[in-house]
Amino acid sequence: DKTDANAVKKDNNKLWKEFADTVASTLNAEVMTSKKINKGDYYVTVDYTIAADGQVAITNVLLVPENKFLQEQLKERLSIDTPRLNPVLAGNGQPRKVTKRYNFTLTKN
Repeated sequence: DKTDANAVKKDNNKLWKEFADTVASTLNAEVMTSKKINKGDYYVTVDYTIAADGQVAITNVLLVPENKFLQEQLKERLSIDTPRLNPVLAGNGQPRKVTKRYNFTLTKN
């Protein structure tokens, strides 16, 4: 039954949040301890596209306040295990490319 198969699939927002949470916890454990990063909050905005086949591409990583080292680490880690998401369907039922944005905060104490 098709409806059961679709119900089992996680939605893209949940899949992406799980991925971003994993990346954030890895960064907190491995990168935020670096002396190259000052104490405080870093606000991260990730722009990405979901292709018609569900393939995800990171298009931009914005970090406030700016920190080149942390930004490079973010780009690298976001690109390593980027999940494949469900294709987004247009009104006519055909998969289409969409651009998304996700925000999260990293804190160094």
